[in-house]
Amino acid sequence: WQFVDDLIFVAPHIKDIAINQIPTIKNNTNIHVIPNGVDLQKYKFKDKQKGFNLAYVGYINHKKNPSLLLQCIKNLVDIDDRYILHIAGQHQELRFKLYFDHIIKEMKLEKNVIFHGWINDINTWLEDKHFTVSTSVLESFCHGIADAMACGLKPIIHNFIGAKELYPQKYIFNTVSDFSKMVLSDEYNPIEYREYIENNYSQDNQLKEIDKILNINSHKEILPDEDCTY
Repeated sequence: WQFVDDLIFVAPHIKDIAINQIPTIKNNTNIHVIPNGVDLQKYKFKDKQKGFNLAYVGYINHKKNPSLLLQCIKNLVDIDDRYILHIAGQHQELRFKLYFDHIIKEMKLEKNVIFHGWINDINTWLEDKHFTVSTSVLESFCHGIADAMACGLKPIIHNFIGAKELYPQKYIFNTVSDFSKMVLSDEYNPIEYREYIENNYSQDNQLKEIDKILNINSHKEILPDEDCTY
């Protein structure tokens, strides 16, 4: 790490985890936290009324806690079976594909969980969706959630470590019953979700902060390392 001038993390909790695992990095390099940025020009905002379509975007693997995802949907559908989970992504682990195929039938969710495969044009795919869901056990940022919020979808986020540092408490749930309450709530404000991303995670701000670090380093005098041999 003595050869690294600056180290950038995208979230405070990821920085803390790294320092806890490798304490010496804080003595050998300058550490910064620069949040990820969303290209707001890429994602079209749509001010829509609350509906019944939930979106999950991304790979399905153990890190994404897919078992909890299905338990949440089952709890919600038992209350109101008009809700449908739409999945844009693909399985990365055979065990979870087998589990999904099995438990969806066992819980009679065939009509409420729809796989769309990998979607390249997420912007268009999200147009008729109303909620964006994450049940991950750990994320550094969760780009899928932020991108969907930029389109005006209401976020429903499991309480992973650091979630409260990234997103407001009212978007975060602990239990399956909390999940259903958040979806069923009358509170639905697409403009609010878009503005949260604009104010906190714009790509322009991200690039400006990175430029500051690069500009500072460009003016540093580079001295030969005594330990190096040429």
